[in-house]
Formats: sequence, C-alpha cells, structure tokens
Amino acid sequence: MSEDRIATIVREINYWKEHHLLPDTYCDFLLALYTNGEGVTETENNAKKRHKNSLQIILVSILLPFSFYVIYFTQVELFLQLGMLLLFLCYSGWTYASMKNRYNALYHAGLITSLFLIFLITLTLGKLFQFHDSYTSLFFTVNFCSWILIGRRQRLKYLVFTGIVALLFTCLYIIL
Repeated sequence: MSEDRIATIVREINYWKEHHLLPDTYCDFLLALYTNGEGVTETENNAKKRHKNSLQIILVSILLPFSFYVIYFTQVELFLQLGMLLLFLCYSGWTYASMKNRYNALYHAGLITSLFLIFLITLTLGKLFQFHDSYTSLFFTVNFCSWILIGRRQRLKYLVFTGIVALLFTCLYIIL
C-alpha cells in the first residue's frame, strides 16, 4: 500500500479516536496495524489543543470562587457586582456553547459554572431590588426546576440530582 494511502487511513483513524466514533482500544489496534506496530505520536496540534483546553477549564473553574469573593468579601457597589457576574456568565456560557462534544470536561465545567452564576445573579438581583423572601424563594425554585429540566433534557444525572437536592433545601427553607 502506498505511503499516501496509509497516511490518509492513519489520519482518519485519529479522527475517529478524537471524536469517539470507535472505542480507543479499536483505534489503537488499527493504528498499530497500519503503522506496523510503531504507533503514531501525538502531534503538536493535539498537545496545544489539550493545553488550551486545560487553561480554559482552569479559568472557568476560577470564576465561581472569584464570584463569591466579589459578592461577599468586597465593598463593591451592587450594580458593579451584577455587571461582573454578567461578564463571568457570558464567558462561561460561551465556553459551554462552543463545546460540541459532551465528553469534553469543558462542556460540563461551562454548564455548571453558568448555572451557578445564574443562581448568584438571581441572589444579587434579590438583594438589589430588595425582594420579599417569598419572591426570592420563587425565583430559586424556578432556577432549580430549570436545572432539573436541563439535566433531563441532556441526560445529565448529576444535574438532575443537584437540582432536586437544591429544590428540597429551598422547600425546607420556605416551610421553616
């Protein structure tokens, strides 16, 4: 078989492996078969992509602690806090929306961070407009019900579980 044809097949197998079209063990076997046991080393593009992904996961993960810091430990005006939260929400929402692959950790990190930031924005709006506790509890209930619905729609068990637990705590808060 010609070298060009083998290179094309190897690229195609790497594509399958990257997009989870075949299990990794099958792809490794096929790569070993077509490269005569030498395998294919990771290219610089894949290494750069992995480093970029890791950096984005770290940035998205830092957004939540920094949001709590801005809200609870600084003397920043509420409008500025809300603006910063909206900016953080835009970034985490962008990372979530830009990920097409559900198996990527950035997809889940962006989703979780976005949902918690929406929760914090709801809390900040409640403080800003000085809503009555019943309105705030209603907003929290709607927020947590949306977590459950998103979890069911996307088949994410951890999101459904978290929404149910948060909804139970909200109900206990309302009752007590």
